Amino acid sequence: MFLIGLAGEVDDRIKGRPHAIMKWGQFGLLQRIVAEHKAREIVNGRRDHQATDISSIAVDFGTLKMLRAF
Repeated sequence: MFLIGLAGEVDDRIKGRPHAIMKWGQFGLLQRIVAEHKAREIVNGRRDHQATDISSIAVDFGTLKMLRAF
């Protein structure tokens, strides 16, 4: 199992496991991590539904490519 935490929203317990931290909107980074680890499934493990801190949102090139498709 490889964990991907969202910046500003991840619990410190993630540090004891193989992981990466990304910001909301970094879909290019997410695609690279999934490909690198040959992931077959992605599971959302978020328990609460707190509001997202908008300062933790970042848009990367992968996201821009996805938006162009719409």
